[in-house]
Amino acid sequence: MQILSIKETCKRVGICRSTILQLMQDGKFPRTIQITPKRKGFIDSEIDAWISERILERDYEAAR
Repeated sequence: MQILSIKETCKRVGICRSTILQLMQDGKFPRTIQITPKRKGFIDSEIDAWISERILERDYEAAR
């Protein structure tokens, strides 16, 4: 398991920081964990699962 910074997460999913923050606020993106009092991060396996869900949604829509 690895913890990703917001910058690493943005690069991994291909969306900007503000979009990630909005998706988190809407409950549509994995939440961060507190690493230190001033630092938060994302769990890589949760980000991978989120990406996999997007792929499944795409494939489901294509099959309709």
